[in-house]
Amino acid sequence: FIVLLRGVTEHQDAIVITENLLNSFKEPFLIDGRELMLTLSIGVAISPENGRCASDLLRNADTAMYQAKGLGRNTYSFFSKEMNTMMLRRFEIEEQMHGALERNEFELYYQPYQALIDVPEGHYFEVFLRLPMKNGVLAPPQDFMPSAERYSLTSRIDRWVIENVFSWLHSHPDIVEQLECCNINLHGHSVTSTDVRRAILSAFERYQIPHNKIAFDISETTAIVQQEDTLTFVNTFAELGCKFALDDFGSGFSSYS
Repeated sequence: FIVLLRGVTEHQDAIVITENLLNSFKEPFLIDGRELMLTLSIGVAISPENGRCASDLLRNADTAMYQAKGLGRNTYSFFSKEMNTMMLRRFEIEEQMHGALERNEFELYYQPYQALIDVPEGHYFEVFLRLPMKNGVLAPPQDFMPSAERYSLTSRIDRWVIENVFSWLHSHPDIVEQLECCNINLHGHSVTSTDVRRAILSAFERYQIPHNKIAFDISETTAIVQQEDTLTFVNTFAELGCKFALDDFGSGFSSYS
């Protein structure tokens, strides 16, 4: 949604209106007898400093909105020159990401970690996804997943991750034998995707990886916002013996802010 304001001469004027919009969503909306909690992420661009034409203002407001989402959502952010640098990097990442799946350019890294209990190193590890850039830098998911969301690529990327992780484990039976748990992060959209669920079940069947060796990391935001889909996913794979972890706990709904 776009809100167009005329006669705004001071940032404070925009802040008052923006905070009023946020406050209007603090109370739940009652629809068909159900209470729905909605949140806003607002990006603000002001003319002429952030653009003199509609396309520039819209693009810069959009960049500020994604900055607001990055701050934990349900807040607002003003456009700045620093954001312009971020925007250019986003365009660079989007350009690299298009066709990355077809070109098999994504890379997986397996990082061992010590569990909270005293176990030998290497029995637990987490899988990290990276996108190599032209300058040699490895972009983490927080850099390219927002673009993947816009182009509806998240489920395809997670299916690629599942296929390659299970294939790698299958080719390293000595690691699987000692393995206690391999953690795989799933995007929120993948938890709701029947295609991803089918891909996981198919991978278990084809590669014969024991179900109790795999743990799925689901973000706190996904677990709270998409409760029914999350429960369906968890119940499906918990019955098989898979484990689960709550990712990003304390950074969203349960954070101090």
